[in-house]
Amino acid sequence: MRRALLIAALCTAPGASVGAQDFAYAAGTARYRIDFKSTGTSETKGLRRHVGLDAVQHITATLSERTKDTLALSLTIDSAKVISSATGDVDTRPMLGVCVRELLSPTGRVYSSEPLGFPAHEAFAAAGTALLRFFPELPARVGVGVTWQDTTADSVAQMGMLIRRTLKNVFKILADTVVASDSAWLVERHAQTTLSGAGTGMGSSLVLQGSGKGSGTILVSKSGRFLSSEFTEELTSKLTIGSSGQEVAGSQRQRT
Repeated sequence: MRRALLIAALCTAPGASVGAQDFAYAAGTARYRIDFKSTGTSETKGLRRHVGLDAVQHITATLSERTKDTLALSLTIDSAKVISSATGDVDTRPMLGVCVRELLSPTGRVYSSEPLGFPAHEAFAAAGTALLRFFPELPARVGVGVTWQDTTADSVAQMGMLIRRTLKNVFKILADTVVASDSAWLVERHAQTTLSGAGTGMGSSLVLQGSGKGSGTILVSKSGRFLSSEFTEELTSKLTIGSSGQEVAGSQRQRT
């Protein structure tokens, strides 16, 4: 994933420069840019077509202390551009001003999340999922060589189906580094993905199964600021249509 920090105005205290230390996100406000690009193919009965989606969003993230053990996060979409291979430029005006709210632990574990308030448009689905769990979860004690794992699952409506995407993530802190004079942790991420979905479309029942894997990196300052991340994922899927059992094979490469 790539979430490049544009403007930061976070209230933080300096972190330790070497060795392991306690970690917690700091309250404050920052602006980010999210780039999402998906390319791939779908094939049925020997006929192949290319599919793709490009999206760019600028968001404002505000993190505030609700209680000693709870942070409140709000993510507001300031601007957005979405281009679909199927429909061309998408009218993103309904996305503007949409606010995603989550309650987090000091280390980024999501306690609760409000549903995305997007109107029903499949082109918004991929862009919207980039806002979920925006701040990565870290252990309470961090240092070079520390590893941890988690599993996340989200559902999104597409093609008349409710598709569930489950990721099993493995993280490792690779280095103690410096980003624009900020001491930071460089974190490596690897993930295994499974997809499953069912629904009705085109007058027939639909069943989707898929899997994939991905890798990327995360940068988080020692003072508790999320700096950036990038993640690339390769996915394959099979869509089975109706009682005839017609199959559509798909492949995608997604980079955020």
